[in-house]
Order: sequence, then C-alpha cells, then structure tokens
Amino acid sequence: MVHMGIVGLNVADTITAAVRGNREFCAQMNEKVLRHFVAMIVERGRHARFLRFLDSLVFVEGEPMKRNQDLVLRLVLDERSSVIDIDGDRISETGQRTSRLELLLSGEHLKRLASVVVYHATCVDLLAKCAEGKCPGTEVKLRDMVTWDHCVRNILDLDLRPDGSQADPSEAAVAPQVYLDGLRLVRAPFVRLLLNVHINTQLAVETQFSRWWPVPGERSVMGEFVLQVQQLTERLEQAGAGLHGGAGA
Repeated sequence: MVHMGIVGLNVADTITAAVRGNREFCAQMNEKVLRHFVAMIVERGRHARFLRFLDSLVFVEGEPMKRNQDLVLRLVLDERSSVIDIDGDRISETGQRTSRLELLLSGEHLKRLASVVVYHATCVDLLAKCAEGKCPGTEVKLRDMVTWDHCVRNILDLDLRPDGSQADPSEAAVAPQVYLDGLRLVRAPFVRLLLNVHINTQLAVETQFSRWWPVPGERSVMGEFVLQVQQLTERLEQAGAGLHGGAGA
C-alpha cells in the first residue's frame, strides 16, 4: 500500500476490487489497513476512491457487517473534520466557497478524479451504510450529526438557490439530463440515510416526519419520489423509442 496516492496507479480501486464481495476476507480485515485508508484522506485530500474501499467492507454482498460498520464509523468520526463532508461545497485555498449547486450546474460531478460532489455523495452513502441493519448506537450518533431536517433539505431543496429560486436545468454548463443525474447522485445517499437513521429504526417513533407526505403547493419526499419515477419512466420510453427507430432505419 506504499504506492497508494500516486497519480496514475489507481492502487485504492485495485485493492477495493480485490476485496469486494469476499465476506470471509472482509471479516478478517486488520484495523491498521482501515486506518491507513482514513489517513490517506487526511494526508492526500478527499478522494472518493479511499471511501469506496471502506464501503466495500461495511456492506458485503448486500448484507451489512456489524464489526466493520462500527470500526469504520469510529475511524471516520475520529477524523471528522478532514474526512466527513455532509454539505458538498468546495472551499478553495483562499477560502472562496463554491456551492454544491454551482458545482452540479458546472458538471463537476463528471470529473474522473477529485470530484467534490462525488466525494460528498460517497461519504453520505458510507455513513448511511454504517447504520444499515440493527445499529442503535450508530443511529444515535448519526441522528445527532445529520438531522431529519438536514436530510430532507438535501433531498428536496438541493436545486434551490439561496434566494429560494429553483435552478433551471437549461442553465447548466452540461446537458440538462447530466445535471439532473447529478442531483440524483446526491439525493440517493440522503434518502438511504433518512431511511436507515430516522425511519427504519427503534427511535423512529420520536421522529417528526416533516415534509414527508405530499401537501398542496409544497415539495415533499414522497412527491419527489413519484416525480423521479415518472422521469425515469419517460427516459426509458424515449430510449426504447430510439432503439425501435434505429432498428427500422
């Protein structure tokens, strides 16, 4: 692992591919290895490939691994300021902030390496997977860090500017559909986090489900879900029409 972080070698993704799906190997993973990957983020910056390795250990073949969930969460929380990103904004070395919405409109999530948006989405997804299954202790920690309102805002208000106006996909520097796919990239982990930490838990009875059910004139989580299904259906129908049209040409 001495070669990790060297540009062009892609060591982290190679190691991740080697361990992914190997439940027995993942169960025996030494804590020092996990610490090394967390240290790489601290030392070399926020790269999603380092998080993907940790992700491959907490969720194996569709099933959570309790020992690794607890270990990974503890390690990333120990370096919370350097590792965890639940906002998705980019801050330059001079302190200039570029909002997540601006990054999405610019297509920053398409960057092959060092995408702020991709790291952000991968990080939130990792936290959500650490809470998958029966993890009451983890749920409590994450509920305090990522509240119900924070999750809902990141699902429903992701495309809103500070003045409350909604960004138009046609304003994006990339194709509108690419921008919309970026919104889904960010929303999906927050939906998983909302479910694992606030809904499918023993503490769910304490949660106030604000903005969950559709209300006339207001955005809601369930309303957004229906809208996303409709948009996906339309895309599939358009793709199917294109295939049939090409076959007849």
